[in-house]
Amino acid sequence: MVSNENYVDISPYVLAPIARAYKSDYKITLIYGWRDSGKSTSVFTTAIWDCLLLPHFRCAHCRAKYNEIAGSTFQTLLDRIAEMGLTDY
Repeated sequence: MVSNENYVDISPYVLAPIARAYKSDYKITLIYGWRDSGKSTSVFTTAIWDCLLLPHFRCAHCRAKYNEIAGSTFQTLLDRIAEMGLTDY
């Protein structure tokens, strides 16, 4: 058990290898895989908590197809935030 007041156990809600890759110490981490495999959901769930809990936060997300991010990424973020009960934040 981690004794940090800013700790949230998100392991039940993410794919562990994806969350570990996102949280790695590397300056750039490329996460790739099949469509609908849970990559974005795992990254966004982790990123949302980081955004709320860390004093400094940066994340970049890209897709293979032009302008796909505008709709799908924003909606995925809204969905994750709602599912996590964080819409007021």
